[in-house]
Amino acid sequence: VPLSTEDTNALLTNDLIATSIETTYLRHTEMAFTDMNDNYAAAIANEYALQAENYTAENTPPELRQFLLDMDAGAIVLMFSETIKAASVDPTQISLISAPANELSTNNSYTLNGGLITTTEDSTYVTIALSDGDLYGLQQIPTLCTSRNRTYISITNLTALDVSGNGNIPIFPIAAVIAHDFVTDVTQPQLT
Repeated sequence: VPLSTEDTNALLTNDLIATSIETTYLRHTEMAFTDMNDNYAAAIANEYALQAENYTAENTPPELRQFLLDMDAGAIVLMFSETIKAASVDPTQISLISAPANELSTNNSYTLNGGLITTTEDSTYVTIALSDGDLYGLQQIPTLCTSRNRTYISITNLTALDVSGNGNIPIFPIAAVIAHDFVTDVTQPQLT
């Protein structure tokens, strides 16, 4: 039976169940399924739960599905295909590009030098507060991150780990992904 993404992520974030054959059991109510004659299954209660006969550890690498860049708030939000260890995210493995390209250059891209991971819980969403230096660096390239159409992302396979320890699928510059959403910088500068 295929599990939904939501159910899979719930299992992956729980260290007490479905981590090995010893921690994987099945129980269900009579309403779980029916046979071809619409007869309900016999329920299996907790005390009679069936232990798995086989177990395959989760080994699918996470994939960046989309991202948004908020130049006004100075934040980037990454949305992955599965739960990511928030503490594993490395912003220095992220490059923002004005358009897909064969290679990165100082004219069309900027690789982050740091940032603060503000997401504390493991999740499919990770928010990074950009450093002042990175915000300034992005603003110095006139063709970069000025609109959604000029905001693409490239990441290495060292950007994030899922909760099973699998590294993410890289996104090469030639296959860079366009921002799902983009917020322009509208805050007026203030003399301090």
